[in-house]
Parts: sequence; C-alpha cells; structure tokens
Amino acid sequence: MTATVLEQQRDTDALAPVRQALLRQAREEADETRASAEREAQEVLARAHAEADEVRRQARADGERDAQDLRAEQQARARRRARTIVLQAQQETLERLTEQVRAAAQALWENPETRDLLRDLLSARARDALGPDATVSDHPAGGVQAEAGSRRVTYLLTDLADETIAGLPDLAGLWTP
Repeated sequence: MTATVLEQQRDTDALAPVRQALLRQAREEADETRASAEREAQEVLARAHAEADEVRRQARADGERDAQDLRAEQQARARRRARTIVLQAQQETLERLTEQVRAAAQALWENPETRDLLRDLLSARARDALGPDATVSDHPAGGVQAEAGSRRVTYLLTDLADETIAGLPDLAGLWTP
C-alpha cells in the first residue's frame, strides 16, 4: 500500500470517533425532532378533537333550540286553530239561538192568543217614542209601525228577539264548562 492510502486510512480511523459523535448527535437531533413533531401532531389532533366536540355540542344545542322553537310555533299555531274552531262554534251556536228566539217570537205573533198582548206592548213602546198621538199599525213582517207627523218608528219581533239575546246577562256563561 502506498503511503498516501495508509495516511488516508489513518486519517479516516482518526476521524472515526468524530464521525461517530456527529452521527450520534444527528440521530439524537432527528429523534428529538421526530418526538417533537409527534408531540405537536398529538397536540394538533387533541385541539382538532376538542374543536370537533365543541362544534358537535353547539350543533346539538342549536338543533335542540330549533326544535323547541319549531315545537313552540306549532303549538301556537294549534292553539290559534283551536281558538278559531271554538269561536266558529260559538258564533254558530249564537246564530242558531238567535234563529230559534226569532222563530219563537214569530210563533207568538202568529198565535191569536198572544198577538194582541204583543201588539199592545209594542204599541206602548212606539207611543213612548213618538208620543200618545202616534198612529200605530201592524207591520207585515210581524210587529208594529207608528207615525207621528214626519217621525216614524218600527218595532219588529225579530228586532226584539235580537235585543233579548244581546241583553242576556251572562251570554259568556254559555261558553264556559
């Protein structure tokens, strides 16, 4: 072997501990860098999981709130609909009652035994409104009409039936159980 090769081999052998030290240091730094990267990745994953959990929690809360709002809206709509049905039923009942009272009043007018009494009562009412000199006659729809000069009044049994129903003291009591 030549001297140069031997010198290079000696130099190489002499640098072996330095190379090994550098290699060891490089491996330690690589291990440390890898461990740091793994820790950082774990932290990023942990934050991502926490954020995902928060997003799910918030979405669930939003969904529950939306469901409550929707339920409240549906309940309000159902209450309004029920109220409308009740009011319609009350109106229909009142209309039927009015028709029955009007029919009963008309039947009293058509009965000769009660017609004279009703005529006297309605005539007195007309004279109260127009004065004692008012001229009173039967109205074709059932009731009386009266005149005194240019003034006129008409009292029909249907009007009296309506007044009677309107004057009932506890009409609201019909609707309460």
